[in-house]
Amino acid sequence: MDIKNIDTSIYENRIKLGLCNEKIFKKILDETDIIFEETNRYYTFDYLYNTENDIVFVELKTRKIKLISYDTAIIAKNKLVFFDRLNDKRTKHLYIIYGFLNKYEDNIEYYYIKFNKKLFRTFNEKIIFNKIHFEIPISLLKPFKYFKNDIQFDLNIDNDIVL
Repeated sequence: MDIKNIDTSIYENRIKLGLCNEKIFKKILDETDIIFEETNRYYTFDYLYNTENDIVFVELKTRKIKLISYDTAIIAKNKLVFFDRLNDKRTKHLYIIYGFLNKYEDNIEYYYIKFNKKLFRTFNEKIIFNKIHFEIPISLLKPFKYFKNDIQFDLNIDNDIVL
């Protein structure tokens, strides 16, 4: 039997990029005035915020492409199933954040979507790397500058509206 070496450098580079960007993005996330905890590397989501009434998860997906490169962004279905099945008496929230290269390809711009089971059921599914993913239309992603308003609204926190 022939044994072939598998080049794992691409995967390792993606992991390094993701972990590095998680640290950078944490500073941006802290500007929302909500102090998210960084979860450990092997947890399903990247950030967590707990209150007596709410539990909020944030999943960060960093891409080395521009927002307009594809019509959709992807998220693994198993992450959404985990969230949906999470047994917690508090109100659950999941925000999926995407980082894309800006038009000059010298910085990352962030966009997000809040998980909504009814909406996500309308999205196409695609198998990538032997896992089922949802294809989220890029047109539904909101610029991150609106995140603070949305999350504060969800958590019933008084805020200064950014228009």
